[in-house]
Order: sequence, then C-alpha cells, then structure tokens
Amino acid sequence: SSSDPLNERTYPNPLPIEIIGQDPGLVITSSITPSVTVVLSAPQSIWNQLTTEPGLVRAFLDLSGLGAGTHTVPVSIQIAARPVRKIAQSPQTITVTLERLASQEFPIRVVTRGTPAVGYTADTPTLSQTLVTVSGPESQVSRVAEVQAILDISQVTETINRTVNLIAVDVNDNPINGLTLLPDRVTIRQNISQRFGYRNVVVKV
Repeated sequence: SSSDPLNERTYPNPLPIEIIGQDPGLVITSSITPSVTVVLSAPQSIWNQLTTEPGLVRAFLDLSGLGAGTHTVPVSIQIAARPVRKIAQSPQTITVTLERLASQEFPIRVVTRGTPAVGYTADTPTLSQTLVTVSGPESQVSRVAEVQAILDISQVTETINRTVNLIAVDVNDNPINGLTLLPDRVTIRQNISQRFGYRNVVVKV
C-alpha cells in the first residue's frame, strides 16, 4: 500500500455510452445522455494503465429483450483492469423510448419556385426517379403527407439539370425530421423554351 497507494478519483474523460442488444425492428426516439461520468478507486499503477488505455473502461446500455415502449435501463460499466472498484457513476439509469420501425413508399412531387425570365416558358419537369422509400419511427412516418423536390426556376433562360434534396412534409408542408429517405436526392430536368413571338436583342446606346 505504501509503494502503490490506492487513489480514488473521477475517470479523466466521460465514457461514451454504447447501445447493445437493440431489436433491429425498433428505433430509439428519445434523447439519450451520450456519456457517463464514473468515480473509480484503484492503485496508482493501475490508474496509469487506465489513463493510457482508454478501452479498458466502457459504458453501455443493454436493450436485449425490450419491446416498443418506454423503459428505464441501467447504465452498465465494464472495467477490464484489476484491481479497480467503482465508487460512483452519473447517471445510474437512462429512460429509453423505443418505437417500431416503419417503411413506406411515396411518389415524388416537384415544387417549382419562381417563374422563368420574360419571354420564356417552363415545360413539365422530368425526374431521374419518381418514387422514394421513407423509413423511421412509426409515429413519424404516419405523419408524412408527401415527399417534395423543390426547384427554383426564377429568371432562368435555359434548360436546367439539377440534383436537389428530397424533403418529407406533413399536411401543412412542415418538414418532418428523424426520417431516412432512400434515395435522399433526385435529379430534375426542367426544359425552358422561348415563347413564340419573343426574341432577345442587344440594346445599343
């Protein structure tokens, strides 16, 4: 004890919390504390080992066997070095909400913003893909009214080929977060042609 005294102190860095045992058909919809702080007691020689080899101490949540719903799960601490004693940790438990994973296919609707330059007209746009698969928590997927691809054609004078991001929206056109779209982007071709009876000319002063 005199040559290698026990030392009780807080582990230098908060431990990131790993998730194990989660049912692949479920998704976590609640916010989870990303790390846990622990106080350990160990001989000084072991502390030197703990601080130079971060993988010796890990924290994890075991979701094995848990179904949809809200659960309070203990945060487990695993220490590979010996002898080490855990004195305290914060937090001790974490509340986790699990929801069933849903998936649904939606048609893509092009929403054009603005108008072409004077004397030009926009034809019906064409898409590289017309359907998108939306997946995520069941409660979020059920809110999706449509998937939009927004294209700005303000004052354009020539045909557009542009790749834009897809957005899932509700009935009020509000974007819905927490969803995965496959694909998440689409290429739009918007033909712009000059109207009959119009011609561009240079103004000479």
